[in-house]
Amino acid sequence: ARWEDASALLEQAVNGPGTSFAAHANRPLYYSLGGDFEMAAEALVELETDYPASELWPAWGGVILGFSSWDTEAAEARSLELQNVPDGASWRRTGTRALGLTAALSGEIARSREIMNGAVTEAQRADAWNDVAQTWADLAVAEDLIGSGDPSAALDALADRALQDQMQARYRNNEQWISILAWTDREADARRLLSEWEDDAADLQAAAIQRTSEVVDAFSTRATDPAAGAAVLVRLRTTERCARCWAWELGVLYEAAGMTAEALTERERSLEAGQDFYFGFHRLAAHEALGRLHDEMGNTAEAIEYYRIYVEQLSDGPELPRVQRAIERLAALQGAG
Repeated sequence: ARWEDASALLEQAVNGPGTSFAAHANRPLYYSLGGDFEMAAEALVELETDYPASELWPAWGGVILGFSSWDTEAAEARSLELQNVPDGASWRRTGTRALGLTAALSGEIARSREIMNGAVTEAQRADAWNDVAQTWADLAVAEDLIGSGDPSAALDALADRALQDQMQARYRNNEQWISILAWTDREADARRLLSEWEDDAADLQAAAIQRTSEVVDAFSTRATDPAAGAAVLVRLRTTERCARCWAWELGVLYEAAGMTAEALTERERSLEAGQDFYFGFHRLAAHEALGRLHDEMGNTAEAIEYYRIYVEQLSDGPELPRVQRAIERLAALQGAG
């Protein structure tokens, strides 16, 4: 997630003798996740101009740019493009998931669930079990960060043994799925998948298994000792020289530990750039968290501004519990002013 460093290297690649399609294709992604939406848009135009025959990468780059920058109209259009690329059925299914995630970004959670359920059916028909599981993982994140706050139905489906048994453990999206389960109080499911992964691939993927095991250990302390869990993540972050890795989770842990200054720092990191491809969701959830933190601290002007941005972006979901609360607090603060 050192997107600035990655983007700088890609600039050398596209402007030097070693230029390649891969470098051009990744520039919109890295600039988007680094929060530089203007450069991402320029890189996307250059990609389409220099490689007019490519359909997949402009569509995927456009999805990430639109999602990260909250341009839901552009993200939806690019998702529809991705659904129709000739580069493979898995990418087309990714387009369907992207469409579902984009719906959640404006508060249309019911529509998001409907699209995601359709994506599951589509993947099941193709025996694409990794895509089935990834759809449930995506929906769990959407519910956790934007929707009801209760991702249990999606997590039940993700952790279901009948689903996971369809895939060899070494080929699962282990680091993400195990982390999601551990973060959302499914430690037993997370450790079961971790154990299966280790049994199947310890000879090939030992470093990733060890890293994921430490993340599970950190996440498992969320309710009992959040400060200790945060310390583990900070150590991993320092080792990997990734200043924004686990920014969202650290913000939650610091809040739970009453470490307000540290929580503010991590929430601001979530505004600036992405720790992963869910950047658009983390940016949005961080606005709610910053509004709430500043509200609690008595910083009225800051709280109003963060709440206002959050409520306006989720204008299609006023019934969502966190949106309702933000609307009420925003009205109270503005009335008091």
